[in-house]
Amino acid sequence: MVSKKSLVAVKGSGLISHLCSAMFVKSGYDVIHIMKGKPKKNNMFFAISPSSTKWLKELGFSEEFFSHLQKITDMQLIAESFGSTLTLKSEDYFAESLAYMVKQDHFTDAIEKMNVKKIDVKDDNNTSFEINDEFVNIKTGQKITKASLLVACDGNDCLVNEDSFDVTTKNYSESAFTCEFYSRVGNFSQATQIFYDNNIFALLPLENNLVQVVLFCNKELKSFLKSTTDDQLKKYLKDKMKNLFSIDSEVKNRSEFQLKDKSLKSILYKRL
Repeated sequence: MVSKKSLVAVKGSGLISHLCSAMFVKSGYDVIHIMKGKPKKNNMFFAISPSSTKWLKELGFSEEFFSHLQKITDMQLIAESFGSTLTLKSEDYFAESLAYMVKQDHFTDAIEKMNVKKIDVKDDNNTSFEINDEFVNIKTGQKITKASLLVACDGNDCLVNEDSFDVTTKNYSESAFTCEFYSRVGNFSQATQIFYDNNIFALLPLENNLVQVVLFCNKELKSFLKSTTDDQLKKYLKDKMKNLFSIDSEVKNRSEFQLKDKSLKSILYKRL
């Protein structure tokens, strides 16, 4: 049995779990990371705050990662039904930017290059956990590792159950539809959110003149957007986005996900 008071365990395969492991290692802890694999490379994207970039630099992210960030200095909010517009500017808050946009694959590359010194364990059917008030026993095959804390970095993890954390889940009747296109014309330092009567439409500039679209929609609109041809989708987007950008490529990387909310009454159960 391996036992260290300073040993913490992190469970998860996504970006958050790897950032959590890196943070513990940076703080001087020994880390065992239980995961099914590395974070996936895909076209998901994030808006991160200026303070987050400082933290990521301290964590050890390379300069290459920061070269991919798209700075957002303005945020425009349009209430279509009221005919009113509000624009937030970073200069009004004496800040360099309001946020930065970055794709998940750049996050994944940066994490792989960090080479965090931790023990990686494959999360499979042979891994089990004994959790009590004093420690966590992690059994992998015939080996048992005792950790002072286990951090589950996925809200859908089987360990994050209703009995332990008093979980409340709400599923909404809407989905988020996303896609992207290349634009030659537009303000690439401004994010825009347009509030229509029956949906919300967001335009988020990315690096290399890419524009990400996020559209919150009901079942009927989702079905229409998924089944449209490229020309039909281009026409729909042009009608929605008020000439803020041109569409100079095919509309690619269509995706959608169900909107839901999950909350925990407590984030701590024994040593989990």
